[in-house]
Parts: sequence; structure tokens; C-alpha cells
Amino acid sequence: MIQLKNENVTEKTVEVVEESADLSDSLSVSTPLPPPTENLPKVKICHNLKKLASFKQIKKNYKLQSQKDIFVSDVRSLLQHLDKDEHEYDIELLIEVLNACEEFFIYGNKEERTQCKLDAINELMLDYFGNEQVLNKFVGTIKNQVKKSNFMKRTLKKIKNFFL
Repeated sequence: MIQLKNENVTEKTVEVVEESADLSDSLSVSTPLPPPTENLPKVKICHNLKKLASFKQIKKNYKLQSQKDIFVSDVRSLLQHLDKDEHEYDIELLIEVLNACEEFFIYGNKEERTQCKLDAINELMLDYFGNEQVLNKFVGTIKNQVKKSNFMKRTLKKIKNFFL
């Protein structure tokens, strides 16, 4: 026990609890011990994530998914002002949305862009066409009326996005 005295404070006692030096009894068996320091590598492994192929694929998939999400949210905000009964089976509306898809989707190869376009169209226009098969038939019949993007347009758009 330690006793403290002060003029303004009355006498206080503090008890000191001593812990045993042997900690092996208090450790449970399930607690893993840290690895010994001599077995750790001296250099960082994969310290540059940009060189990993899996990181590039993850980044590419994220870019494609975010591109689709941005397009769907923007067009959905525009389409919410339209009456669904009035524009049911509206081919002109579908052509305009497909043209916007062609302009907006610039990242990825042809198959990835096509898949993103189909997913976005199905997600946006399903309310206006009621059935996915009917929507796909309409998309197939008006495919020649849609303005296709080319490599030059996509590249210029990428450069513009990079500098803005």
C-alpha cells in the first residue's frame, strides 16, 4: 500500500496489484503466435498494384460497371417525367435511348460495350415494353436506324473526358 498526504486532501490509500511474470498460463491455446521476424521477406511483394493483371481487370470491370450505372441513373431521371402509358411501345423513344447508349458507352471492347448497352436498355425500357423478349424484338428490328459509334468518335470522347 502507498499512502499519500497532502495539506488540502485527506489521507488516501492506493493498492498496487502485482501481476505474475509468467504469461504462458494466461494465454489461451487458440491464440496464434506472431510469425518469427527472421522468416519475413526483406522486400515488399507486389508493392505496385498497377503491375498486377488482376488489379487491371478489377479496375476495368469497375469502370464498365460505373459507366453503366451513371448512364442508367441519368437516363432514368429523364424518363421519369414521361408517362408510361402514353409512351408504351414508343419506337422513337427507344431509338433515342439507343443513340444515347451508342454515344455514352466508350470504354471496353466491342462485346463488353454491347453487353453493357443491352443491360442498360433492358433496365431502362422494360417498363415501356412490358416484356424482355418484346423489347429485344423491337431492338432487333430498329437496329439499322441507330447511329453507330466508331473508333475515332470513342477515342476523341476519351481524350475529352481525360482533360475535363
